This record gives sequence, C-alpha cells and structure tokens, in this order.
Amino acid sequence: MSFKVVILVVIVIGLLSLFMYLTYSRYLILNECHGESLFVSSSQEYCVPGYVNAVVVNSSIYASNFQFLDGKPFLTIWTESMTEPGDKYLFSSIPDTFAVHMSYTSNVTLEVMIMTNQQYVKWAESNETVVGYVLRYVNSTASFWFNQSEGCGAYVMVIKSANNTPFTVVPDEQALYDPSTNATGVCA
Repeated sequence: MSFKVVILVVIVIGLLSLFMYLTYSRYLILNECHGESLFVSSSQEYCVPGYVNAVVVNSSIYASNFQFLDGKPFLTIWTESMTEPGDKYLFSSIPDTFAVHMSYTSNVTLEVMIMTNQQYVKWAESNETVVGYVLRYVNSTASFWFNQSEGCGAYVMVIKSANNTPFTVVPDEQALYDPSTNATGVCA
C-alpha cells in the first residue's frame, strides 16, 4: 500500500469516529438532557436549555424575558397550572448553579419533596418514604428557597398528592443564577 492510501484510510476512520462521537449523544442516548433541565409531566418530557428562560404553556415551550436581581439573572421557570390524577406525580430536575424559589398553591394537600438523584431512584422504585429528604413540604400552599443547588447538580423535585387524589397545582417557580465558588449540599 502506498503512503497516500494509508493516509486516506486514517482520515476516513477519523471522520467516521468523529461522526459516531457527535451523533452518539443525539441518537443513542434518548430522553437525556445534556446541559439542560428535564421537566416531565403526564409522561411528556421537556428539555429546557439552561441559558433560555422558558415557560411551558399547553405542552409548548416559549422563551420569555428575564429580569436581574442584584445584577444576576432571575428567571421564571414554571408558571403553568397543571392537573394530574392522584396516582401520578410531577418531576423536575433542579438546575445546578441556581438558587430556586418555589411557590405553589393547590386545591388539595400536596407533598413536595426535594431529594438527591439516588434518593429519587429509591423512591421511584419502591414508592416508599425516603429517609432524610433534603426538603419536604406537606401543605396546599408553600413558598421556599432552595439554595443547595448553587454548587451541586444532584437534586430533583417531586410533587404529588398527599392523599392520592387528583390535584391541580398553580406554580410560580423562579431561579436566581448564583453559582457557588465551592461545592454545596451533597456535592460538598
């Protein structure tokens, strides 16, 4: 084989490898949000880019303007009312580098749980109470800040009916971009 043929074969193999690497994360790893937040409701999944202030309205995602609070981007994440049957729950990842303010009202008593990814897997597999939730509210209204995600991307939030009855939740979830210089929460 001549030197030119060897170079051509190396280039073709390199291009094929690059093509497979670039398409792997888009085609073979389904339902995964790379660098984005995953929102799930009624078996529908939404990947929301971290740099976009998005609002979900009637299963469509819209970008909206954001404000600044103390010179930091303050984004509205979720304001769409949602109704779910009592045997279902709402799931959301908590964005890394943000302090998240969650405020909601509901027509029934809800259980709002913030847990680590590992706790969520255990909870989802057994549907049992997790010992040591990171944060848990049981009420028909709540308003709280969650700051442990400012330096840690290991948290999720679950909202479900406390009595397994159908529920409507009216959320006002906002996030303040406030990255920590150190690991926080379970990442510390």
